[in-house]
Amino acid sequence: MQLYKFSILCAGLIFNLASLQQIIGINPSYIILLLKNSIKIREIILLSVVCFFLVYQTFIENYIIINYLQILLDIALGFLIFNIITLTKNQTTLQIISRYTNFLICLAILSAFDYYFLGNYLNNFLSWITLWGNSGDFIPRLSLTFGNPNWASFTCFLFLVIAYLLKSSFLLKMKILSLIIFFQSKSAILIAIFFVIINSKNPIRKSLIFFSVIAFSLFSFPIISIQDTASYFYRLIMYEEILNITQLYPLGLIGESELRYLISSTSEDTLPTILTLLYGLGWIFFILFLVYYLIKIFQSRIQLSIGISLGLFSLVYSFLSISIVAGIGVTLFLLAINKDAIRLDSK
Repeated sequence: MQLYKFSILCAGLIFNLASLQQIIGINPSYIILLLKNSIKIREIILLSVVCFFLVYQTFIENYIIINYLQILLDIALGFLIFNIITLTKNQTTLQIISRYTNFLICLAILSAFDYYFLGNYLNNFLSWITLWGNSGDFIPRLSLTFGNPNWASFTCFLFLVIAYLLKSSFLLKMKILSLIIFFQSKSAILIAIFFVIINSKNPIRKSLIFFSVIAFSLFSFPIISIQDTASYFYRLIMYEEILNITQLYPLGLIGESELRYLISSTSEDTLPTILTLLYGLGWIFFILFLVYYLIKIFQSRIQLSIGISLGLFSLVYSFLSISIVAGIGVTLFLLAINKDAIRLDSK
């Protein structure tokens, strides 16, 4: 039964049927919430706290109840993913991740071949079901079934973390890293390299991984200053705008109209996760949250590497505002602060 649950979980995270969502009004991946057998007291408490500090704002201004419901669902989803990972046998988990990784690598090769030689028939089909164009320059930036290369990278990073926690083979870890490189999210590639290097005990492997990936990145991406990139420029504006209006107490989520007004000078429509937390919690609760987080992640090297990586993702990725992938962020948070999350000697 655990094999079935974890397989369904991975399928729900990987296969983004955004075209179906347009018909039924909700992301079909939320069906994996039905895999939960029971809710624990601490989960109810957490959801209650989040509800108290955020949902009450729904009835004061903006009336953005859908946004709050999504975050509550994604927090529940994060606990579900964490629960299934910790209750599944290590060998079973690694076998399933390995199978999905092999499938995605084969699909990536086929998609790239289709992009160059077969008229993009497969990629057009993938674009239809995910509502994301499978195209790019030089090496095509293909989202495959995830719906977005950034979220594909983030999901694969979760698999990479699990592979390290469960002490998988070096080959599986490198396969997952190769997928992250394939999706060409520069931030995700650098964070994944950092994570691999800090957890590698072999100095030769560290050096080979570092120099090979850096060489690939320089060959694949335009060589320009980070300050000249649109992502850096637009996010800098976001940070300046949000930091100026963040107060000591919780403000709740920013409404759609206010958000668009604040970042009207950029081409972005969501905030980096750390800004969403800062604005929503206020400085006092954000600092308390950050201190608790830092204390927890210093308990071991693997926790520290997960914690720092999630923090770096939070600076550049807006996963807390995006359906489903927010659950992955919550899962990584739980893995980072819970030293005994996966007991290697008990499975």
